[in-house]
Amino acid sequence: MKREARWSKPPDGPRGAPPLRRPGGTARGSGAGGPPPASRPAERVPVPAPEEPVPAGAGQAGAAAGPGGAGDWQVRILLLERRVVTLRRSRRVLLELLATQQARYEAEVSQLRRRVDELERQRQRLLAFIRRRRVLPGKAAASGGPQR
Repeated sequence: MKREARWSKPPDGPRGAPPLRRPGGTARGSGAGGPPPASRPAERVPVPAPEEPVPAGAGQAGAAAGPGGAGDWQVRILLLERRVVTLRRSRRVLLELLATQQARYEAEVSQLRRRVDELERQRQRLLAFIRRRRVLPGKAAASGGPQR
């Protein structure tokens, strides 16, 4: 699996802070924050490597800024962006799986319908055969059934 690119350290910013402009981004952005259209692939968002230390209190809303002057809001933003990327990837995988299963299901349904039609034709042939046998003149028809 391909690893996401790390954040590059801005010239005068603390480590782990996002750069001023994201690589691969466009001036118009991604719209209202919704999922990207199906016609183009999802934008790759850089994610910090998992081995980078997370400052103490990064998960707490009221934590004060760390010794480097960077608030934990930057870390929280990075974590949220990583979560968004993960959720988008999971959504795409689930949609692909759903499409695959739906296609498989529809193929199985059409195969079963063909089999039902075939069995119905066979049933009609057997009923016609039985009717012909009953009206044929002969000992079996006159006695009310086949002799045993």
